[in-house]
Amino acid sequence: MGEAARLNPWSAPGAVARQKAKGVFKQIGIGHLLEQDYNAVSGGEQQLVLLARALFQDTPYMLLDEPNSHLDFSNQHQMMSSMRQLAKQQGITMLITLHDPNLAFYYCDEVVLMQRGRIVCQGPTLEVVTDSNLSAIYGNNIQTDHTSQGIHVVVPKAVVI
Repeated sequence: MGEAARLNPWSAPGAVARQKAKGVFKQIGIGHLLEQDYNAVSGGEQQLVLLARALFQDTPYMLLDEPNSHLDFSNQHQMMSSMRQLAKQQGITMLITLHDPNLAFYYCDEVVLMQRGRIVCQGPTLEVVTDSNLSAIYGNNIQTDHTSQGIHVVVPKAVVI
């Protein structure tokens, strides 16, 4: 799928492209999907295949809209970790939309907080993802805590019903 943009009509990827695709699949931990039909795998596995397709294209920029939308907890972190590692190793700039501020804490160097299509604030993650900014964006009383391992966690404060 990643070679399609470079092919002439009615052409098929060659041996070099197939070998490169195998390498990308193995690089992000989905080598077991190489022989699977795309339509026969789960939604989460399809998301990982789409990431592999984008990585195959060797672009310096990637725009990813909710790449974790169909992934379970483990695969969300696998995908985000793979993307961060590849961005660092290959010098790729990734712009990723996320709805989970916890994923931003773990994996993003910089963030842009938006509300109703407008930028509210932007900058380094630890400076932007704050209690007050998140509370204003979400309309709830949000708190960022630190775990015993020093990891930031975003949680809503108790809601009175």
